[in-house]
Amino acid sequence: MKKATIALCFFAVTWIVTLSAPEQKILKTTFIERTSPHVTYTALIGPHDSTRIGTRITIVYGRPYSKDPETGETRKIWGKLVPYGHAWRKGADESTLLMTTRAIVAGGKTIPAGAYTLYFIPNENGPSQLV
Repeated sequence: MKKATIALCFFAVTWIVTLSAPEQKILKTTFIERTSPHVTYTALIGPHDSTRIGTRITIVYGRPYSKDPETGETRKIWGKLVPYGHAWRKGADESTLLMTTRAIVAGGKTIPAGAYTLYFIPNENGPSQLV
């Protein structure tokens, strides 16, 4: 009986607060319409146990479609959509996001902890450069 009384009081208070609260305005959020699928990868790198936590690396990436979304025709990505020799965002619709909780070493360079957008310079003959 005591539990039922407590539950009834809780319900009554919640109902009264809801009725007396000023009208809430619903925020309308505009989302970016993405034409390509996006995915988030997260990994915990390095030693981790109950006393230490490894480095958490998260990558948010948009995979470009190899077919034109409007016509369905196969499109040439490298050299046409993405020109050789010019900086280009890594990922479809928006830049790829790299987040790390600790400094990491990539390509012999130390990258401090933080959030980064990835760009690269594609090369027709040889490896592309990450910038």
